[in-house]
Amino acid sequence: MIEDAYRAFRDVERPVSLERSPYRRGDENDTVLRVILDLPLRDITDHLIGPYSGWAMTTVGTGRDYQYFLPRILQLALEDPTWIGVEPPLLAWRIRESGWSDFSTEKREAVLAVFTHAMARGVSAPPDEDDSYLSWWSGAVALDWPVENGCELIRSMRGENVALQLATSIVDAYSDLLKKGRLKAQFAEEYEDEVALEAMTRFLLSEETEARIIEVSNRASADDVSMILEPALAYIELFRSS
Repeated sequence: MIEDAYRAFRDVERPVSLERSPYRRGDENDTVLRVILDLPLRDITDHLIGPYSGWAMTTVGTGRDYQYFLPRILQLALEDPTWIGVEPPLLAWRIRESGWSDFSTEKREAVLAVFTHAMARGVSAPPDEDDSYLSWWSGAVALDWPVENGCELIRSMRGENVALQLATSIVDAYSDLLKKGRLKAQFAEEYEDEVALEAMTRFLLSEETEARIIEVSNRASADDVSMILEPALAYIELFRSS
């Protein structure tokens, strides 16, 4: 799947240089930017591509430059998502700013494959190991992926962890549901679509989600039932009646 991204962007030429603001001048920054231009794309380490992913198009480089580095940035987002700039909604914003509307079908499909793979991986993982699925879903939606496609992906996933993830999302969103009636933005409000967040909220509070949580409650551990599943069911009833 990452290989598809490298193939899709193989026609983007390596930048000869990277424009930058005065804020990105200095020995350490100079070294990072010089080395990422010299190394083969796949050989750029996390500690080199990581800083660039947070600087790109705001203080360093152009959208075309970003397209060249994008396969490596997508790989970083999957393998080490601790870097600033690879948060899925922010990553999606940068991708849009880099010229998303002009991307070929191959490039668009390769990018969305990464987002949807990460979403599927997250929603099927134990909640205490990976809580990123909503963020990847929100990012994919920002790249014109219909919210309903995310609902269908979740419907297709099997296993107890899926219900635990959905229930955990409801419990974690309690205060935001009270204040706004919807999920909060997964990164920042300016990077996300309020209508999409409302649609995701409706899915989380839907009867089908409730049924899935109830079904898993019959076999889940006592701790999961008391701390996650029962509170989620109570919140669904509360917010559905409000």
